[in-house]
Amino acid sequence: MKDITHQIVWELYSPLTVEEIQDQKQKLLKRLQRLTDDRHLQLLAIHPEKDISILQFQSEADSYKQVRTLFKTAQLAGILGLSIKDVRLLRTNDSFPPNLTVSSPEKTRFQSNRSQIDFSVLEKQVLQHLSVCLEKDPPEQILERFRHLFIDVNNYSDVSIQSALEKMVTAKRENSKFYDFLNRCCYLFINAWQSNAKTRPAIAQLLKLFEHLPSPGFKQARGVRHLRELVRDFVENSEQYQQLKQFVGVICPKPKENPKIGSLIHHYPYLYKPYLLNEESSKEQRQTLHNWQEKSEHSFEFRLIRFITYQVQLAEIARARQLSQGAGRIVRREKNPTLLSDRELGGILSKFSGKTFDRFQHPNLAERFLAHSYKLPTYQDFKEHLYAYLIVSLDSDYAREQFNPQLKEYITGLFDRYNSQKLTASLLLRTTKKLLNFLTVETTGKLDHYLLIEATEKLGISGILDVLFRTVLLCPSLRSELEKRWFILFKNYETFPPSEAMWLIKLLEAYHVICSIHFGSADLSLLKKLRKR
Repeated sequence: MKDITHQIVWELYSPLTVEEIQDQKQKLLKRLQRLTDDRHLQLLAIHPEKDISILQFQSEADSYKQVRTLFKTAQLAGILGLSIKDVRLLRTNDSFPPNLTVSSPEKTRFQSNRSQIDFSVLEKQVLQHLSVCLEKDPPEQILERFRHLFIDVNNYSDVSIQSALEKMVTAKRENSKFYDFLNRCCYLFINAWQSNAKTRPAIAQLLKLFEHLPSPGFKQARGVRHLRELVRDFVENSEQYQQLKQFVGVICPKPKENPKIGSLIHHYPYLYKPYLLNEESSKEQRQTLHNWQEKSEHSFEFRLIRFITYQVQLAEIARARQLSQGAGRIVRREKNPTLLSDRELGGILSKFSGKTFDRFQHPNLAERFLAHSYKLPTYQDFKEHLYAYLIVSLDSDYAREQFNPQLKEYITGLFDRYNSQKLTASLLLRTTKKLLNFLTVETTGKLDHYLLIEATEKLGISGILDVLFRTVLLCPSLRSELEKRWFILFKNYETFPPSEAMWLIKLLEAYHVICSIHFGSADLSLLKKLRKR
């Protein structure tokens, strides 16, 4: 067990108010503990200061370093779902801080226990053995090993490993601990196989092994019987197995005769984390999913570039008036990587790569808006300025007569008590989050999104996304907030046939394209040529 007397205290700075943080502090703490794999990490206090809240944490030094690195690489806010301004070390501490009272039960929780140590040692022994096997054995042999070790529970080639596993399951521990362990074993293999197209099919075969479980058998040895019972219970009752099935469905999607919207999840890497992870997800799950998400994003960007190149080549040939002579046949056709039509995709590419949203322009659209906003005398003046900023590109009868008046009325009524005060970063964040609620959906318990459906139909997907993207650009953390709302809608419609919610699919597809343009790593300079078409 870790020695908790060697801890450090560090601080996390957020523009949210103390009241807003209080509502989610338990979730935040659990996420940090899961993220760092440090169950001793504690939230000591929350202090309000001007325009920010300071959260004090105590943890292992390595845990702090991991959190600090994620903050420096701009990943922490998205992982925690919290706007963050800074993470910094407060002090080194050789004991618990004076203001931290550790009760006897808490002290006992951290103390060494022989059965706990035995379980962790045995778990490490099995995982190290499987890691070594992964380095030298092909997937076919690994699958056979897994079948003998966890499914049939007999004739395993290494008697010491089979013995270690049987000792683990006969220890007096909660079933959930074994579920976590078995889940880690599965993700150990998945993480090794996912990056190679030749080994990736083994992932689906791994999951298929769980479909044919032998009965526990009354005549079997106690360890064998108990292990078979635990594996069956893992399959039938554990949330880890359900997540595992969903994840394998993303990595190895199968065509279905009557597909539902949920089967399209592999199209949307930005929904992977909320769809496939929860607060109990292991470090291995998070890392495996992160790797696959990055791979999926890069693959999509690559296919998008090839499609754009193809469209530019066609445009150049058309301008040269050579299509009639058959010159178009020498251009290799590239498939549209989205579920949008070519015309719809072209419209999104043209609009969101134009001068208005040029990510290389400095100061950009949002920076110019915010620089002016913070100079305004009152929050009420800011709201008027915000309304004008959001609707500037909307020019239709529906916009003028219905959408714009509804939007103006909503913005005008936001946080009236602050109307005479100046705009702050915290107030900006709260305002824009409210806007996302209004324009999309608030929570799973408040699913009213008629305005989004109507606006998508009447303004078009580029029209409503113009308003949403302008909102997101004002606060970096809003991107994850919008994606949470996309996830809520996706889950709500996952059992629907695609034809019954095509408006949602088009929004999700177009949003993916926009994110690739503005937040991706691909060189999309060819878009300038496409815009001239």
